[in-house]
Amino acid sequence: SLVYTYARARAHTPPRRIEFSFQRRTPRHGEAPTTVHRPPQRAMLSLLPPARLRAAPSDAPVASPRRPAVILPGLGNNTGDYARLAAALRDGHGVPSVVARVSRPDWLRNAAGLADPSYWRGTLRPRPVLDWYLKRVEEAVSEARELCSPDGKLSLIGHSAGGWLARVYMEEFGTSDISLLLTLGTPHLPPPKGVSGVIDQTRGLLNYVEKNCAPAVYTPELRYVCIAGR
Repeated sequence: SLVYTYARARAHTPPRRIEFSFQRRTPRHGEAPTTVHRPPQRAMLSLLPPARLRAAPSDAPVASPRRPAVILPGLGNNTGDYARLAAALRDGHGVPSVVARVSRPDWLRNAAGLADPSYWRGTLRPRPVLDWYLKRVEEAVSEARELCSPDGKLSLIGHSAGGWLARVYMEEFGTSDISLLLTLGTPHLPPPKGVSGVIDQTRGLLNYVEKNCAPAVYTPELRYVCIAGR
């Protein structure tokens, strides 16, 4: 038999609990099998409303962690600029985040592109000029993999140039463990040609991304979300 207790709970009262326990013993000769209730070592199951999830007991199943996010800084920004964003994701939404380690002086490495004739022709390619940045992203992704949920997927959040640099990263390193790219204020299209006063400040990088990287379109396999950019 099963001995259990049940406590009714309204919306404003603590969550409902069902408690049950049982112990078997070998019946004596001629005695029907019985079940003897023993209070200690009771198993407990808490039914928590979905909107009020909280930490479960150590012996209860633990909910799967949220998919971690890797934050890609924009041109001229450093890691510390995204501390509040990472904290908001962690504290407000339970999303663990890793910000690619970039300092402001790191961006001076891009000056190496000045020695490349393609810079002056406006046909610059991301590599090798931006190899240093892609390496920092790969390091952050490797760190985020340690925080991954069972499905092994993670998200990329790119701010400004970090958005299209995320597309370069995915083209070069693959997308097998990435399920979402969220870009914030990212220009995904190169500037129009032949317009007076319009200069391609990326010196051809956006043209390269447009022609050689996967389109920034929403698909079931890889979701793109673009905020305040085009």
